[in-house]
Amino acid sequence: MTIASDIGRFMPDVVRALRGPENARLSDRKQLRYGRNGSLAIDIENGTWFDHEAGAGGGVLDFIKREKGLDAGAAIEWIRRELGVEVDADRRSRGDPRRSNGHAEPKESLTAAKRIAATYDYVDERGEVLFQVVRFEPKEFRQRRPEPGRLGAWTWSVKGVRQVPYRLPELEQALATDRAIFIVEGEKDADNLAGWGVAATCNAQGAGRWHRELGAHFRGADVVLVPDNDDAGRAHMEAVGRALARLAARIRLLVLPDLPPKGDVSDFIAAGGTPEHLYQLAERAPAWKPPPPPLRFAAVWFAEVDRALEDPEWLIDDLLTRGDLALTFGPSQSGKSFLASHLSLAVARGADVFGRKTRRPNHSPQARL
Repeated sequence: MTIASDIGRFMPDVVRALRGPENARLSDRKQLRYGRNGSLAIDIENGTWFDHEAGAGGGVLDFIKREKGLDAGAAIEWIRRELGVEVDADRRSRGDPRRSNGHAEPKESLTAAKRIAATYDYVDERGEVLFQVVRFEPKEFRQRRPEPGRLGAWTWSVKGVRQVPYRLPELEQALATDRAIFIVEGEKDADNLAGWGVAATCNAQGAGRWHRELGAHFRGADVVLVPDNDDAGRAHMEAVGRALARLAARIRLLVLPDLPPKGDVSDFIAAGGTPEHLYQLAERAPAWKPPPPPLRFAAVWFAEVDRALEDPEWLIDDLLTRGDLALTFGPSQSGKSFLASHLSLAVARGADVFGRKTRRPNHSPQARL
């Protein structure tokens, strides 16, 4: 859904957030009416309101001021918090005054800086919406949950809301029929795969936000991890693999070929990929294995010593290689600090030292002597 930049277009959302559902019997496409007799009229097209009983009207900020007692600055913050809409208070509109219900009202002097580009529903096993991920343009994601008892109203917080995988009903159907479940990084990717009939899911908030409670939905599953082509994507799928290692029956790691930097499964599809090719790649994908624990002190496994010593990059020929740790030792006051400084300066200058050639580092790393 795209929202126009004029803040007046948010008038129906503001009124519903503050007053609840409109009087459906008296409302139509152009006007929302509130009260038993519809005395409060909301002009949808102009983004204004008029209270026939009170003889007062105005724009969005005027309505918030009347209902909440907030000044303009606080009203803007309320809009940001409750509607999840960023507004720019510095941009002024130059429209002429307009009339609503016979009363001239100034056009609002605020514009929305962000627009809703897409929404993604996270539902429970019965298809009931638990929360929704909202994508704004410029690119930003926020989450909101339905407000109980207020149709179409949202609260921009998911604190305490149950976390579930995206497209949960389809995931459970795939699990029941022993189909592979593809885990991707984002909702758009999952939807694109679902368009192919592929069982696909993800977690809310993207990379690095896999919730532990999601694991229960993957017991006995055949899982295919599909990372984005960047460090964050690979780290994310590593974390998902670790979380599912004792739950899923099978886990494969599918690295899609020929992806651009930061590319994803949607890029694979856009480049001409097909469901058949995807499944062929999945069948050939290796089993996911947890990487070995990181080694401290720049150590290497003994079996890899020979490979680690191949073609070293010498900073000082046959004395010091790039990236190594070196130790200078001797009695106190024997010139250790002087020697280290002398060697460092020689490397920095690219000058020979003790008859040995030196090489200046290409990326100016600090040699630790």
